[in-house]
Amino acid sequence: MELNMQIRKTWILSLIILLSGTAWSQTEADKPQEPPEWLSAHMDFLSQGSGCWQTSNAEYQSDDELFDTYYNHWQAGIGGTTHLKGRLYGQTGDQMSADFWDFISYWDGNQGQAVVLQLGRNGIVGDGSMWQVAAGRFVQEQVFSLPDGRTWKTRHDLEEAGESFITTSLDWEDGEWKQRRTYTWLRCGSQT
Repeated sequence: MELNMQIRKTWILSLIILLSGTAWSQTEADKPQEPPEWLSAHMDFLSQGSGCWQTSNAEYQSDDELFDTYYNHWQAGIGGTTHLKGRLYGQTGDQMSADFWDFISYWDGNQGQAVVLQLGRNGIVGDGSMWQVAAGRFVQEQVFSLPDGRTWKTRHDLEEAGESFITTSLDWEDGEWKQRRTYTWLRCGSQT
């Protein structure tokens, strides 16, 4: 009887050790990751000074797209550069438009990735991620959706270039990325 009790206690103790070791290793493996330095530096780059950037739309202006200039405003979120808030709007002559897009970018430590969320009029949502491909160069991919369930996939290639940055937009069509537009953004008040 005493031997059976000793075996039972040993078995229970072994099970507890085994389970606690498994739980500990899962906790370590699932430990949230800290934001990478490149993301904090990129967020700081965009939000420096007034955080205002502008670009000419002359190359793409049409009867359907009257804007002369587009503006991006970026602002560091709570806690500095752990997340970034932005907005995009246009200008025709001396008239400013309402915002087209709201943006939020942040580090998701549980998923180990930079998340990019874009919200537009009429319930359009763009959700995706961003990663660094080289120093000062980033790729951002998002799936956009409408309230009726239609979706499409876009990509932006971003490049910091001194006191400017370049964005190239691409759409996923027929199994490949097709380039749409390229803009060079300058800090507001700089020569365009």
